[in-house]
Amino acid sequence: RFVSEFQRCPYAEKGWRTLHYRNVVGSSGELGKLLPSVLLALQVVANISRELHGLKVRTLSIGGMLGDEKEVRQGFRGCMQGVRMGETSASAVALNVNQAEKVNVERGCSVPDPCDSNPCPVNSYCNDDWDSYSCSCDPGYYGDSCANVCSLNPCEHQAVCVRKPSSSHGYMCECPDNYFGPYCENKLSQPCPRGWWGHPICGPCNCDVGKGFDPDCNKTTGECRCKENHYQPADSAMCLLCDCYPTGSLSRTCDSETGQCSCKPGVIGRRCDHCDNPFAEVTINGCEVNYDSCPRAIEANIWWPRTRFGLPAAAPCPKGSVGTAVRHCDEHKGWLAPNLFNCTSLTFAALKGFEERLLRNESLLDTEQSQQIALQLRNATQHTVNFFGSDIKVAYHLSAQLLKHESTQEGFGLAATQDVHFTENLLKVGSVLLDTSNKRHWELIQQTEGGTAQLLRHFEDYASTLAQNMRKTYLSPFTIITPNIVISVVRLEKMNFAGAKLPHYEALRGEKPADLETTVILPESVFKAPENKQPTVSNAKHLSGGGEEEETTLMTRQKRHPDLSEGQAIASVIIYRTLAGLLPEQYDTDKRSLRVPKRPIINTPVVSINIHDNDALMQRALEKPITVQFRLLETEERTKPICVFWNHSILVSGVGGWSAKGCDVVFRNETHVSCQCNHMTSFAVLMDISRRENGEILPLKTITYASIAVTLGSLLLTFFFLAGLRALRSNQHSIRKNLVVALFLSELIFLLGINQADLPVSCWKRGGGVLWG
Repeated sequence: RFVSEFQRCPYAEKGWRTLHYRNVVGSSGELGKLLPSVLLALQVVANISRELHGLKVRTLSIGGMLGDEKEVRQGFRGCMQGVRMGETSASAVALNVNQAEKVNVERGCSVPDPCDSNPCPVNSYCNDDWDSYSCSCDPGYYGDSCANVCSLNPCEHQAVCVRKPSSSHGYMCECPDNYFGPYCENKLSQPCPRGWWGHPICGPCNCDVGKGFDPDCNKTTGECRCKENHYQPADSAMCLLCDCYPTGSLSRTCDSETGQCSCKPGVIGRRCDHCDNPFAEVTINGCEVNYDSCPRAIEANIWWPRTRFGLPAAAPCPKGSVGTAVRHCDEHKGWLAPNLFNCTSLTFAALKGFEERLLRNESLLDTEQSQQIALQLRNATQHTVNFFGSDIKVAYHLSAQLLKHESTQEGFGLAATQDVHFTENLLKVGSVLLDTSNKRHWELIQQTEGGTAQLLRHFEDYASTLAQNMRKTYLSPFTIITPNIVISVVRLEKMNFAGAKLPHYEALRGEKPADLETTVILPESVFKAPENKQPTVSNAKHLSGGGEEEETTLMTRQKRHPDLSEGQAIASVIIYRTLAGLLPEQYDTDKRSLRVPKRPIINTPVVSINIHDNDALMQRALEKPITVQFRLLETEERTKPICVFWNHSILVSGVGGWSAKGCDVVFRNETHVSCQCNHMTSFAVLMDISRRENGEILPLKTITYASIAVTLGSLLLTFFFLAGLRALRSNQHSIRKNLVVALFLSELIFLLGINQADLPVSCWKRGGGVLWG
C-alpha cells in the first residue's frame, strides 16, 4: 500500500509551490492514495519507490480520501492543476482530470478577494489570507478600531505626543526642559540648556559645528560629540558624515569610530555600496548577480551604469571636477580600474581654458600675464588635495611656457624684477608637480611629451637667465626652499677666490630643508682657465673683430673704466629632492661611458649647478673638477655607486638620459657619496639594487669569511710551527717560512679590501698589495 504524508505548509502567500516528499510502501504493494494536508495551491511531485516500478496503477486519489459513504476525508481546500505520472519530465504522461470522479470539485480557481469590501477600520490596511482577511493598524495606531496612540498619551512628565509617520512607532514625545528619552522618562541631572554645560554654573559647549560636532555637549564633562549620523575616526579632529548608501544599508546610522554602516546580507563596504562578487549589484534585497554585464557600482566616487561585457562606460567626473571619466567592463574580471586622467579639478578649470588658448596660439604671454598665471597656478596647487592627470598636465604646460618665456627675457623685462614673489610662485608650483604621489600621471604624460626632463631643462635655463641678468637688474642673491626643490643664487668674489660650498645653509634664516648635507664644493681654481686650452667662447667673441692692437686697446679701456661688479660671478644651485624618481629611465648607450647596473636606480637628489662670469655662462672645461656631496635617499640594498649627469643631447628618447662622462666617485660610505666632475650640469648618483640583503649573496659572504678565517688561522699555526724548528736551518726552510708569511699577508689584504671594491683608488692599492705579497 502506497502512503504519502504531508506536513501543514506554513506559507502565508498565495501561489503555486513545489513539494518533494519520500514515499513509504506497505507490504501489499498496492498503490495507496495521496493524502495531502495543505491549505494552499501546491504543485506536488511524488518520487515513487523502485519497488513499485512495473506495477499498474489501480486508483489514484488527489485531494483527499474517499470514505465508504462517498464523503471526503481530510480533504484539500485550494486549487489543483494537472496530474502527470512518469519517471522523467520527458516520459511523463498527463492524466485527463475531466474523466476522473469528482467530489466537491468546481472548475476554475477564482476566489473573491476578501479585502475588496474594505472591511478594516480607518488607519489600517487589509491582509488577504486566501479565503479570509486580517487587519493591521498603521504605525501610531492600536486596537481593533486602530485608535490613535496619542489619545492614550504614552509620554511622561507632561510631554506632548505628536504624530510622526517616519519614526519607528509612528509618533514621538516632545519633552519639556530637563527631560529626555523616547517617552521623556529621563530627567537631566544638570539644569543647563542646550549648548551649555556645568553645575551649578553653566558655560558654553564651544563645539565646532563646522567640523561636524553637535552644538550640544556632555552636561557633566563638556565633551563634544558628533552630530546624528556622523562618526569621528580615532586619528581625526572632526566628525565625518556616515553617508550610508540607502539601497544597501539598514539605517542611516553608523559606528561612532569606524563609520561602518549596517549592511544588508551580502553587501560590503563602509557605506554598504559594494558586493563581494564583482558581477553582483546592490539592490533593495541585497546583492544580485548579473550574468551578461558589469553591475551598477560606485568607484572613485562615481556611480558607473550597468554595462555589457567588452564595452566601455563613460560617466561625469566626481564632485568637484569637470570632464568625463572612462571605465571598461571585462567579461572575466568585471569592472577594470577607472580612468580619471581627463578629469579637471574646479581649481584648474579656468587655467585649463587659458592653456588651451595658449597652445592654439590664440593668446600670448607678457610680463603682467606671466605674473598672474604664476600666482593662479600657486593658488590652484596649494588648494587642491588630490590631483587628476589633467591637473598635472595643465600645470606642467603652463609652468613650462612661463619658464620658457622668462628665459628669453632680459633686464627689467623679467617678471622677477617686477614681482618679488614670481620666482617663489614658480618654485612652489614645481615642488607640487614633482611630488612622488604624481608619478602615475607623469608616466602617462611622458609617453607623448618631454615631461619632467623638459621641466628640468626649463628650470636650468631660467636659473641661468636670472644669474645672467642679476648685475643688470640689481637683483639680490636669494635662496628659496620648498618641500621638493631648493634654489640658491649667490654672488662669488673672484678676487682671491678660495673655493665655496653651496648652498650657504648656515646663513639661512627661518625654514631649512630636511637635507642639509647635499652640497656643491667649487675649487679655488674654478675661475682659472686651464693651461694649453683654447680661448673660451666669450673671449673669442672679443678677439674675432680685430688684430692685436685692438685687443690691447680694449683691455686698456677696461682697466681704465672698471665695472663695480667686474670682480664678481654668479652661481646658481638647484637641488631636486624627488625628481630622480620621476625622470624617464633613459641611459647613455655608449658602454664606454656608462655600464648600467642590472637593477638601476637613482638614489640621490638631482643637483644642478651653473656659473655666470661676466654675464656669460661658463662652459669651458675646469682646471680642477667640482665636488658634489650627496646624501643617499636609501641606505639598504644599494651598491655600486656611479656618478652621472643628465645629458639633454642624448637622442635615444628625444629628451636626454643619464651619462657618466667626466664624473668619478671619490668617496663613499653607508650614507654618503661624493662625486667629482669636470663640467657643470645636473648631477646624481646611479646605484644598483643589491641582492645582498635579499639572502642570495649572504651564504656566499658567510662561506668566504669562514674560509678566510680558517686559512689565516692555519697559516699562522704553520708559521709558528716552522719557526719552532730551529734545528732545520737551510734555504728551503727559510723559503717555506717566507711563503707562509706572504700567503698570510695576501689573505689579510684581501679580507680588508673585500668590501671596498667600489673605490677605484683603494682597489688599486689593495690589488697591488696582493700581487706584491
